[in-house]
Amino acid sequence: MSFEAKALRRAEQFVEWMQISDGRFPTTKSQDPVEHKLGVWIVQMRCAKRERPASHNNNMRLYESVEMYLTENVPNWLDGAGRRLGDRESHCKEMALQIVAFYEKHGRLPVTTPGTPDDEQLLGRFLQRLRLAKRGRPSSQKKNDGRPPWCLHPSVEKIMDEGVPNWWMRRKRSSCIEEEDI
Repeated sequence: MSFEAKALRRAEQFVEWMQISDGRFPTTKSQDPVEHKLGVWIVQMRCAKRERPASHNNNMRLYESVEMYLTENVPNWLDGAGRRLGDRESHCKEMALQIVAFYEKHGRLPVTTPGTPDDEQLLGRFLQRLRLAKRGRPSSQKKNDGRPPWCLHPSVEKIMDEGVPNWWMRRKRSSCIEEEDI
């Protein structure tokens, strides 16, 4: 059996494991040897995709067939462990709905100003990430570690577009909207 065939078989095992584990990613910290092995393998595949050597095995390669199989069966396989399938989208939708509700209640968007209540600051930070994603920028400008930028899911963008006019534009304190501030 070729290395590519073995890697594809491991991808199939990974997908099967996720299906019987209710969409949970395997973790490298698991006491279960099968889960641990699959957790190490997916970390290696993520590192190979990002063209960074994995600490476990610098010779690991991500074959195109394996990447295609993973992307077709587990679209968020690059997101990281600890999440379930679709969790990021669900979480983002819920946060977007909370921002819309905040806007409807207060007539303004949440801010991150010190002294602002914690729940508003949380929504404000999330809004900042949404704005960066809308502009196609990574959420952290300080480090470019090769990870893909934080994505704005179309369903989340729709919630924001329908609930808050011009939500992606930065607002001045005078409440004027300046397009050059985008």
